[in-house]
Amino acid sequence: MDAGSLAEAARLTVGIVLVVSGAGKLAARRGSQVELGGFGVPATLVPVAAVAIPVAELVVAVLVLAVPARWPVWLAVAAFALFTGVVVAELQRGATAPCRCFGSLSTRPMSTRALIRNTWFLALAVVATGASSLGDVGWLALPLLAISAALVLTT
Repeated sequence: MDAGSLAEAARLTVGIVLVVSGAGKLAARRGSQVELGGFGVPATLVPVAAVAIPVAELVVAVLVLAVPARWPVWLAVAAFALFTGVVVAELQRGATAPCRCFGSLSTRPMSTRALIRNTWFLALAVVATGASSLGDVGWLALPLLAISAALVLTT
């Protein structure tokens, strides 16, 4: 295992996570609108944000998976840093409503599990910055995808 293969596997995983997250949010827009209001998004912006956030995730996902450069992965790092910051703020506020980070896949109350999940995704995105493209990810993608899927389904 070399660092380049690990970075490429992390890049693939980050791209897939963003696709699942964006698609899940789009599919569950009605539930997302309720949660966005609870996160302090002004009521007039909630319908727009319920579409704009998942579309932005999907755009970043396509860029991460299709553009052979490092800059799209830095966009993913920024997105995961922002999402992790929201989780931290919500936990500090004592919020327990589901985050709906993955649409209907995210139904559990907000907890430190969501923080661990987002920290994992942020760390993967940072590792992925070492990959300028998706080369031969090999077997390394399987454990990263398995851990990520388990975190999505259990938080």
